Amino acid sequence: MFDLRFMNYRWNVSPTNVVCTRIAAKLVDRAHERSYSLKDILQQYLGVSISKAEQTSNWLRETLTESQIKYAAADVQYLVPLFETLEAHLRTLQLDDLASKCFEHLPVRVRLEILGYDDIYTYSRQAAETSLVTRLLRFISPR
Repeated sequence: MFDLRFMNYRWNVSPTNVVCTRIAAKLVDRAHERSYSLKDILQQYLGVSISKAEQTSNWLRETLTESQIKYAAADVQYLVPLFETLEAHLRTLQLDDLASKCFEHLPVRVRLEILGYDDIYTYSRQAAETSLVTRLLRFISPR
């Protein structure tokens, strides 16, 4: 989502036809027992280890360092095979249509965030965490 927010805010671009490996991994892992960082889901689904050393470096500088350029290339190198793997899991779980709808919503979600809106689907953070639906889902979800 950071990339989408950056593109929309900085360049006034609203990407379409977007997929998100983090959202796909969260849908596949319904119990939410894992980390969803790119580094972790690459390791889990493809057995690939990547470095995130440049993640917090200055990406707004006029000229990127060679290390940043290598990091950026490595950061996206495995996204297509990762998504294909996750997509297969989504199909098996019959969640591919739901995932598609989640992805379609991403540009709207980004625009809401840029305009300063919190999660408009909850009454408050505390309410979201303690809502009856959330508690029921935790109770009935398979473990």
